[in-house]
Amino acid sequence: MKGEGPPKPSSTPEPRLKAEPLRPRSPEGDSPNGEPPLKDIGRRLEGRRRELGLSVEQVQAETKIRRRYLEALEAGREDLIPGEVYVKGFLRFYANFLGLDGSDLVAEYSRRKEAQTPASPTENEGAGRKRHRAAGPGGLLKAGRDGGDGRVGRLVILAAVILVLVALSALWYAWRGGEPAAGDQGGVAGTPPASAGSGVRTPGNEAVPAQPSPRLPSWAKTGESDRSVSYVVYGAPFTVGIEVVAEQCWVRVTADGELALERTLQAGAVGEWAAKTSVVIVLGRPQLVRVTLNGEPLGPAGSRDQPRTLDFRFAQPTGEGAGTGGESPGRTGSGGI
Repeated sequence: MKGEGPPKPSSTPEPRLKAEPLRPRSPEGDSPNGEPPLKDIGRRLEGRRRELGLSVEQVQAETKIRRRYLEALEAGREDLIPGEVYVKGFLRFYANFLGLDGSDLVAEYSRRKEAQTPASPTENEGAGRKRHRAAGPGGLLKAGRDGGDGRVGRLVILAAVILVLVALSALWYAWRGGEPAAGDQGGVAGTPPASAGSGVRTPGNEAVPAQPSPRLPSWAKTGESDRSVSYVVYGAPFTVGIEVVAEQCWVRVTADGELALERTLQAGAVGEWAAKTSVVIVLGRPQLVRVTLNGEPLGPAGSRDQPRTLDFRFAQPTGEGAGTGGESPGRTGSGGI
């Protein structure tokens, strides 16, 4: 209408938008923005180390974890650490050293890693088929009818092929007259019979097949008692590794005659030593420690809660064995390796 001015602004103030709070971390442990599973955990480790005023060199000296692995943990670069077992072991030990809960961080890392594991191609293909069948009215019913007809057709073809094979087999046997062909007598087809003077025959004059040559072992157990166990290793250099799986254990390691470690290790601690001649490990509580030799698991270092010595020595192989390692014939003991 004429004579009316512009509308007067309302005296009621407009409400202000409030800033949304930061989204809390998902209880499932999903990594934000699809970053690597260890990235956020590594930032927390680095932040805690800086709060304590510690350098990477100081942490390396106290934990005996190499600097490059500590830096890989803080950077979230699990690909720079040799294997997920070492990632979890270093993470638990480093977190406990910093006063954090190592077990909780390992569990969070596992959840994040599982959450980022892609679905298998078979699952994706199945999901795609379901979506395709559900698209459009009556699509699911039509797909079901087509699938049934296809299955029936395949069964008919399969039955026809089987019948043809049976008929051909019967004709072949009848043509041969039921007698073995020349060259089949005296053993398996393609295997010549044993010579007359060999003296190695089986019922029916069949030749014994040749046995494969046994492989040289890579190690052997030479002695064992409640207090000690000894091995010889055929090949140098070789590596011996340990992992403290529970509580804590006093450890002393001597490699090639030089003291490499002597301290109490907490659960999750992992160590590996390379040597050319010998590795001697003394454990206060061997039942809490798992041992590897050249990456091959040997099991618990013992079964009793008493000190035990593990002695690994290089030796030249003196003969052939059956397998890559194991106990020497006639050796028994109560140890756990």
